[in-house]
Amino acid sequence: MAKKKSPEFETAPSDFCFVQQLRGENPPSLATMKTLYEQALLLFAFRPWELLHEDQVIVVRPLGHDDDCYCSVMGAIGEVFSVHAYVGAKSFAFFQKIVSGVEMEPADFVAGRSSVYVEFVPKKELEVPDRQVLSALGLTTAKGVPTPIFRAGRPGYQAWFVTAEEAALLGACLPVVAHVCSEIVQTGSLRYWSRAPGSLPLFEAEGDSWQVKWIEAAAPAEEPLPRARLMPEQIAGLRSQNYPMREPIEIDYFATMSAVGEKNERKASTGVALAVDAENGWLFPPGVTSPPNPGEALANVLVETIRSGKAFPSEIRVRNKVLEACVAEIAQSLAIPVRVVRRLPALDEARRGMRQFLGE
Repeated sequence: MAKKKSPEFETAPSDFCFVQQLRGENPPSLATMKTLYEQALLLFAFRPWELLHEDQVIVVRPLGHDDDCYCSVMGAIGEVFSVHAYVGAKSFAFFQKIVSGVEMEPADFVAGRSSVYVEFVPKKELEVPDRQVLSALGLTTAKGVPTPIFRAGRPGYQAWFVTAEEAALLGACLPVVAHVCSEIVQTGSLRYWSRAPGSLPLFEAEGDSWQVKWIEAAAPAEEPLPRARLMPEQIAGLRSQNYPMREPIEIDYFATMSAVGEKNERKASTGVALAVDAENGWLFPPGVTSPPNPGEALANVLVETIRSGKAFPSEIRVRNKVLEACVAEIAQSLAIPVRVVRRLPALDEARRGMRQFLGE
């Protein structure tokens, strides 16, 4: 009797890839993926991480797409070999913060970036869908040569397999990066970055070639958080309780790498808002959202703090102006003052404990 195949090795429809993983979305065709693999292997032959630094960004303006793609090569330190295309100025601002040394946790980056990328990994790190596509295409890499995988990162979600649209974006970027690498190999020149600091080369499709011009990379701006808001009936319900005023609270919000999602489903990251009694360190029920939503999480934690403590805090303490602006509207509606302070000792202790609990 023939041995029944494991469900995870069932063959997807012959003309498309990642069908099970992209239910409800537009999966890439085998032809598209074949082109991506060819482009990636050509690029790998140049070993671009030996030619370009991470901050030598190549900007690509794909035809018919509203956002520019900011392409960066990783691999100079020999740990991760990849080419990332950060989609849009907001996503590029996250990248700029990292390159400039601004302290940022990985989860914060995941919560805000939009990107498509190719990474070159050992064959043992390939996931089942990657192996299925390679098998369907009849592609193999030489022994010891890393195999390309293609992924997309969306704000609030962990990296996942590329859709047809995301594959098309990556397919527009990889040939440009390979073209630049080829020119560097032939001429030894880094002319695209020889202009004033902050000036980046922009490649725009023009027939079968690219038109090149230079643009200025804007300094990364501090992004406001979505406002924490409650419905009028929620506010009226809380105020009707006639709760007393008690100790001040410290609140904060952070994204985590904890993933939520079923097998063969795009995994959402999680955002957590914490509130702590500033006097005795009592931790109130946290506000959790997935994917991360700072405004919703902070609204939830404030409501639970009031309800579980049966009291309004006499003051809300936050660590920066960004959080102050986020909770200002809901705090004003409940007649609770908000103050930015230098230190949140009770909150920081609770946050460390939460991070340890989450394995981060």
